[in-house]
Amino acid sequence: MMKEALNFIQAQFPGPSTFQKVRSDKGGEFESQEYRDLLSNYGAEPEYAETAAHKHNGAAERVIRTIEDRLRALTFESGFRACLWGQLIDTATYIYNRLSHSSIGFETPIEKFYSKPPRVDQLRIIGSKTYVYQNKVSRGHKCEPRSEIQYLIAYTPTGYKTFDPTTGKTTENCIVKIDENIQYKDEFGSNLKACTFGFPSKNNNDSVSREDSKNSSSVGGGDKPITSPEGGGAFATPPKSKRKMKNKISKDHPSVTPNIKRKTRGKRINYKDLIRSNLTNIELIETPK
Repeated sequence: MMKEALNFIQAQFPGPSTFQKVRSDKGGEFESQEYRDLLSNYGAEPEYAETAAHKHNGAAERVIRTIEDRLRALTFESGFRACLWGQLIDTATYIYNRLSHSSIGFETPIEKFYSKPPRVDQLRIIGSKTYVYQNKVSRGHKCEPRSEIQYLIAYTPTGYKTFDPTTGKTTENCIVKIDENIQYKDEFGSNLKACTFGFPSKNNNDSVSREDSKNSSSVGGGDKPITSPEGGGAFATPPKSKRKMKNKISKDHPSVTPNIKRKTRGKRINYKDLIRSNLTNIELIETPK
């Protein structure tokens, strides 16, 4: 990839001494001998920023943060899974290069680089439902639909890149019909459809019903995060076993634990009821024989 970038720079800006130094952090890929040899072929030498000093490589670090912010926005809004970040980051960069920037006189990077304004009439909402035309029809299937339902995920120089949820693959297409009123998250659910999990307050002892408890602690999918209702401790997961819950109770209330162990020998505690009651009314449940 670095070789392609250097070839692109040399092709766009021909002439001797196009660049003399290439600054980067001290990543392993930048300190390899192959990287040094590549720069020497172009008459350049590497320049490394100090460890953990992001301000020494501020331009690159700021651009990376900007692109990552747009990547998260596209992921949240479209509802695509996080594993498709490679496609979405290309889309974020594509859109970023076609937006005006105050640092360059409110011009777009494309206009500044190529000296002509970019096209923006092809931009559509990412995640929109897309009907992809299929020109190949197998024999005996003339009455079947001539399009497949996919979802817009990126752009190409002459068309669009769409995602097929049935196969999990992306394809490049130029004959499409995009419906921006229907999104991927509307039909498959958002990747960030969060649920809440938290301990009840002291005022709500037994007022929380079992049905509300199930609704508040159920997760819509395996890869969907769990967030706290206060906003802090995002993506915190509830205890996975009774043993972890018991350890937490023992740690927070060490004076109560010996009594529990002494009075509940041979019996089982419903830990959900124990948490709801905040250790005030311990309900013992006989283990069915």
